This record gives sequence, C-alpha cells and structure tokens, in this order.
Amino acid sequence: MADLDTAPESQLGVNTTSTVGASRCGVDLDDLIDVGEVAALLGLAHKNSVTTYMRRYDDFPVPAIEFSEGKCRAWVREDIERWQERREEHA
Repeated sequence: MADLDTAPESQLGVNTTSTVGASRCGVDLDDLIDVGEVAALLGLAHKNSVTTYMRRYDDFPVPAIEFSEGKCRAWVREDIERWQERREEHA
C-alpha cells in the first residue's frame, strides 16, 4: 500500500491529466462530491446519467479524483456548479 504522504498522484487516483485535476491537488475533501451528489445538483433522475453527460458534453468537468478505472469518481462541487451556470446562461 502506498504511503499517502509520499505516493505519486497517479497511485492515489488523482486526475492530473486535466486542468481541473491538475489545478486542484490541494482541494479540501469537504468540497468533493460523488456521482449521486452531481446528479442531484444537475437535477438528474439517475446517477448513471452523469456518465452520459460526461460523454455528451465535451466541457463537462473532469473528476478531480478517479479510482477503480472510473467506478469511483469525485468532482469539485464548485466546478459542477460553474458548469451548470454556464449551461443555463446559454440555454
């Protein structure tokens, strides 16, 4: 098991390939939300719809943390809220 203080971000599942993940390495855990919370914020009936949004919208926020090949994801709440606001502005 990797020591959390010294493990490379790739071992911890931190998404460093996106601007979201790369710029959020020091994010507060209280600011992270799971797929169920993302679905609720966006008014989606099912949490599976979040994956559909990830595929459908190129500008959908990339998870800040991703484990188990995408089976466990966490987003920064502010990123989802900003994305939703931008979408509503252009609707």
